[in-house]
Amino acid sequence: MSSTQQLPKYFYRIHNKIISIDFDVPFLPRLKTNINPDISFIENRGIFNSDFEDGYILDKDKGFYSKAALIQTNHTNEKTIEYFLSSDLTDYDRSFKLLSHPMALSLVLGRSYVLHSSAIEIDKKAYIFIGPSGSGKSFIVNSLLKYGRLMTEDILSCAYANESFFASPSIPVIKLQQNELISNSKNFKINGDTRNRNGCIVKHFDHEGTPVEIEACFILKESKNPNISKCDEIEAYKNLFLNSFCALPKNKCPESEKRLMSNISLFIKTVPTFKYERKKDHDMTNLLKFLGL
Repeated sequence: MSSTQQLPKYFYRIHNKIISIDFDVPFLPRLKTNINPDISFIENRGIFNSDFEDGYILDKDKGFYSKAALIQTNHTNEKTIEYFLSSDLTDYDRSFKLLSHPMALSLVLGRSYVLHSSAIEIDKKAYIFIGPSGSGKSFIVNSLLKYGRLMTEDILSCAYANESFFASPSIPVIKLQQNELISNSKNFKINGDTRNRNGCIVKHFDHEGTPVEIEACFILKESKNPNISKCDEIEAYKNLFLNSFCALPKNKCPESEKRLMSNISLFIKTVPTFKYERKKDHDMTNLLKFLGL
């Protein structure tokens, strides 16, 4: 019996792409379509590699991703994702895991510029937030939901068109601490999350996947003196590089690295980038004032 399962396919839209997957994703509406998907997810338990450490490898043609023996994905091209998932995962958690980092790798293979970022749409403008783990990206977009709608909490796909950068909605899930969970919303345990967060399903979300022009990018920094200021090009470049999905190991794929440098340079020239210095107390006063909210 083949380790690749032939099961019914369900179609969804994320990152402005049509995907097919062989199980029902509980937090996305199904599409009724007969067209060929942009990306297909196919279960193949034979790809599991117990020797592969957590993380990913990626070049211009292929990639592989692994997380705590809970999920592994094999990317032989930009259109196909073979996956192994632990049988201990809930439907919500396995959907979340597949449509996060593995999706990012396939988007990069498809020549998209992909950031580890959160983003929110307010008045048809996208505001994005980048920074290291624990810097407050999830908290910020959760706090701004009363003014707009979530675009992404983790993986942001960008595209350049008509002299602007546009962001596309991903999935309606935010990772939150227990005391931050949104009332009256479905939440689920994220197996393997190092900060013991839950996934929370956001109701107000654009499932049509309409790209939104990026109005500003904020680089999060912890500081005793809260402030929002224009970011110089060198600091913007450094932070965008650190938060971009790229070829790994580094210096192994010159073509991919050249494309990444070009995307970052174009992004800096196109999108106003700010340094958002904030205290640990999560006071949003400066940001709300800056956004005119």
